[in-house]
Amino acid sequence: MRKKQQGGRGSHKSEDVRAARLAPPSCSGLRVRPNPNLISPAGAGGPPVRGPRKRGAVRRPSQRNFLFGPNRCVDHPVAVRLARLKALTTAPRQTAHPTPRKTTTTRDGTQVRRRTPYSQEGGRKEDRKAIARSRSNYLRVHFKNTRETAAAITGLKLAKALSFLNDVTEHKQCVPFRRFSGGVGRTAQAKAHKATQGRWPLKSAKYMIQLLKNAQANAVANELEPEDLIITSVNVNQAPKTRRRTYRAHGRINPYQGHPCHVEIVLTPVTAEVEKAEDVVVTKRRGVRAPKAIAAS
Repeated sequence: MRKKQQGGRGSHKSEDVRAARLAPPSCSGLRVRPNPNLISPAGAGGPPVRGPRKRGAVRRPSQRNFLFGPNRCVDHPVAVRLARLKALTTAPRQTAHPTPRKTTTTRDGTQVRRRTPYSQEGGRKEDRKAIARSRSNYLRVHFKNTRETAAAITGLKLAKALSFLNDVTEHKQCVPFRRFSGGVGRTAQAKAHKATQGRWPLKSAKYMIQLLKNAQANAVANELEPEDLIITSVNVNQAPKTRRRTYRAHGRINPYQGHPCHVEIVLTPVTAEVEKAEDVVVTKRRGVRAPKAIAAS
């Protein structure tokens, strides 16, 4: 039969242990995690006595209680480090040289962020009224297809560009692909543009038609004649890529990105017609000099 252990609930040792638990802890023994088998008799002041954990005895407070408990020791090096870290994280962030945000004031006095300038930004107000512009940002349309569509309509008159884009949507004419032509098929419609590869980017043509109509409305507001407008500049820039994921075989995951773009169109009226230059025969050979006149002997 198992012998009953000493030190029950009614013993004086358990009362001494409870009194020691309620006493504020000291910072001398915090660096090493206390052993639960060590029990320090209260009032003795001597070293802890090693022995089995008896009934009614309690463990010494752990290091977590010393650092985060109600009677935590504020002088402990770990506690000092945590308090310093908390002060750094909760303090407001201050920059040495704050960058001022470009803003402008509206008529009602509110501050709004200034818009990004166009590629052809006139200095005077009269210069800005002499052209018509239109742009759109973060278009969910392929950058490469839109770039080739913009290159195809650059230099055309407004009416001719709209007619060309409508033919592209109906597959009557193609957009020649000259720069981003990898893997693009050949078509006989590209012969009209002195090219061999071409496609029919419907979505790019749709957005271009909308931007051209918007620029035409801006031209009417600036008192310009739409019949005299020529597309002098079409800028297509890459926008931040949209990220998704696609799930492949054998548990793999690959990126599935989109390539949006920013588009800007500038229309300029034709000021004067330039006469066609006379045909000048220029040799293709380099370093050929004109024959000298032979003096009569």
